[in-house]
Amino acid sequence: TNQGAPTDDALADESDVEAYIVNGRASSQQTRFALTMEEIDGQFYRGPCGATMVTREWAVTAAHCISNSHKNDLKGRLDYLYVGAYEPWTADHNGKGNAGRPYEIIKIVKHIEHWDHKPGAGSKNDIALLRLERPVSKDFQGFQTMELGTSGVSGNAVGNVYGFGDTSFMGSKSKYLRYGTVPYVDHNRCKQAMSKWGISDDMICFGGDGKADACSGDS
Repeated sequence: TNQGAPTDDALADESDVEAYIVNGRASSQQTRFALTMEEIDGQFYRGPCGATMVTREWAVTAAHCISNSHKNDLKGRLDYLYVGAYEPWTADHNGKGNAGRPYEIIKIVKHIEHWDHKPGAGSKNDIALLRLERPVSKDFQGFQTMELGTSGVSGNAVGNVYGFGDTSFMGSKSKYLRYGTVPYVDHNRCKQAMSKWGISDDMICFGGDGKADACSGDS
């Protein structure tokens, strides 16, 4: 069953959260998208990252969403997943949360960070799994999971980045899910452009066209 959505008061208190889709557009609901939530005394606050549902019980996120400055420093802020988040702080005219779109808030019971990841967003093996206390309900209208890719990416590929937050650098936060379309960047070109980040063979690059992109908090 749906649990209580975060309130505007909770939103106002998240001063340490940075989440940007720069030059993003309003998204039609993506039910596979989940927003991490922190629970404090029964109140939900936005967590540090987003996640993608890959089954009804498991989501994938970045390992630095668990270990950023040091090991497990953000783990305590990944208490729940708000599955299907679109407008978490808005109700429709009937009082239904998430602007009337289907959603579920489910507790995270297991955080599995890649064993070879060192804390930080620029580290190798920056991937983690989140297991939910129960699967997403079968009656979740329109729910879909993300298929995991198994083949290479061509030079003409494009991707979409999703998230909440500032719509421009240091701008105002968005209260609804936004997305931006980003082109694939050749690995060698990416390594040259992002050399200080140490782009490794287990990484893939999208972006670089100056039109739209993700930033801190969209991991």
